[in-house]
Amino acid sequence: MLYNSLCVCLLVLCVIGCSTDSTDDSIFPVPPIISEEEQEVTPPGIPVEIVPPPVPQPIVKDLTAPKLLESTVDSGRVDPKTDVISLRFNEDIIEIDIKLVDSSDVSLRWIPSIDLITGRRIFLTRIDGRGFGSDRKYYIKGFVEDKNGNKTSIDIEFRAVEENRDRTAPSILTHSINHEQRNVSINIDQFVFTFNEDIDEAEVSLIRGEDWKTGTDMRWTRFIDKKKVVLLKTTGKSLSLRNGETYTVVLSARDASGNWTPGNNRVWIFKFTTQK
Repeated sequence: MLYNSLCVCLLVLCVIGCSTDSTDDSIFPVPPIISEEEQEVTPPGIPVEIVPPPVPQPIVKDLTAPKLLESTVDSGRVDPKTDVISLRFNEDIIEIDIKLVDSSDVSLRWIPSIDLITGRRIFLTRIDGRGFGSDRKYYIKGFVEDKNGNKTSIDIEFRAVEENRDRTAPSILTHSINHEQRNVSINIDQFVFTFNEDIDEAEVSLIRGEDWKTGTDMRWTRFIDKKKVVLLKTTGKSLSLRNGETYTVVLSARDASGNWTPGNNRVWIFKFTTQK
C-alpha cells in the first residue's frame, strides 16, 4: 500500500516538472513575433519584358553619280546670240567646276551657277565674256558633284550656228495668285499660271517663310498642261497652308525652243500672306 502511494507521488512530481521547467524549443517551438508592418501582404512581382538590343543596320550610301538629262546644246549646236546655257541633272548638284572654252582651250569666262529653285540645273551665263563666233566649235568641260561626293565629268562639244528659230521667251497671261496678296484662304489647293504659248519645262515651288531661299519647301506637285503650269497640293505628300503665314510661289518656264523666262538665272516671285 505504501509502495503504491510513493509511485503515484513520484509520477505527479515528474509531470509537473516537465510542464513547468522545460525550455526545449525544439519540442514546443514558439512562433516569432511579427510586427504590423511585416504583416502587410507583399504584392506579387511585376513581370519585366526583356527587349533585345536593336540589330545594327548597315548604312547604305548613295554611290550613283549625277546623270545629265538635257542641256541647251543637246543638238550639238547653239545660236551665236545665246548668253545662257543650261544643263539639267536627275538630282541636286552641290559642287560645280565647269568652264566654257573654245577650240584652242581658251576660256570664254562664262560664269557657272546652280539653279536657285531645285538645285538640279546648272547655268553658264555670259557676263563680260566673249560671245560665240558663227560655225566655230566650243566645249563645256569640268565636273559636277552631288551631296554624297559622287562626281560626273562633263565634256560637251557644240557649234555656234546661226538659225532662224523662236528666240522669244514665254510670258505669263494670267495667274491665280497675286504678288503681295493678303488674307489668302488656307483651303487653296492649287495655283495656276497661264502662258502665251505651250510650255515644255517649268520649275515651280511653294515656299513657307519670309525668305524663300531659306524657307520650307511645301512639297506641292508641278503639272504642265500645254499653256498652263499648275502647282497642286498632293494628299499624303504636300504640306498644308497655315493661318497667318507668309508664302512664296517661285516660278520659271521654258518653251519648246529652249527660251527660259525669266532668263539669266532669274525667277518670278509671287509672295502672299494667309488669313489670320
